Amino acid sequence: MSNAFQFKQFTVVQNHSGFKVGTDGCLLGAWADVSSAKHILDIGTGSGLIALMLAQRNTNASITAIEINAESAAQACENFANSSFSNRLTLINQSLQLFEKENSTLFDHVVCNPPFFSNSTKNANDQQSLARHDDSLRFQELFQFSFLMMSENGSLSIIIPFDRKNEAILIAKENGFYVKRILDIKPNPFKEENRTLLTFELAPRPIEIEQWNLYSETNVYSSEAKNLLAPFYLKL
Repeated sequence: MSNAFQFKQFTVVQNHSGFKVGTDGCLLGAWADVSSAKHILDIGTGSGLIALMLAQRNTNASITAIEINAESAAQACENFANSSFSNRLTLINQSLQLFEKENSTLFDHVVCNPPFFSNSTKNANDQQSLARHDDSLRFQELFQFSFLMMSENGSLSIIIPFDRKNEAILIAKENGFYVKRILDIKPNPFKEENRTLLTFELAPRPIEIEQWNLYSETNVYSSEAKNLLAPFYLKL
């Protein structure tokens, strides 16, 4: 993959980031409903992709992005500075655990594309391993600290492997969250679901449930995926 990924309104340089631009981040950045949010928190921003997408979608929001890895944080900071949204984007090189202790802002929407491999073989590249494995950020901590930093009507949106969906919902409930939106995604019509996007809120509401295919055929995005990603991808 190229060291720079060009979107319609911004560029993500990623040669020093362990978390490269990928479909998961793009889906979450395009799907999370941040339309009414004034203060947004992006946990584990990597190269800054999701924060940039949310800044494009909500021109009134200020976005705080935290990143534990120093090289990734520096790269995200550079990407923020080179964007037209730079005055609304703040990068903090800290773990979620430390950030929560020092933070005084209540966030209207929290987003996270969390490390999702649990108890599995790690990548020899330490930076990529940190980005992909949940040793540094487990579901329990994600929900616990998000709850403490969330405004009364706030929301939390994540994307995770489909096989960890029930686990995430259970841990979320234990920490005061209720499911509001679910989107289950199949790679194509012939395969089983492999990703789930979830939005949680602090009060129970009717749940919105969707399911669709990322691709309708080989290398051809489904109509749903095109509609979601068209504001960002140059070729859609």
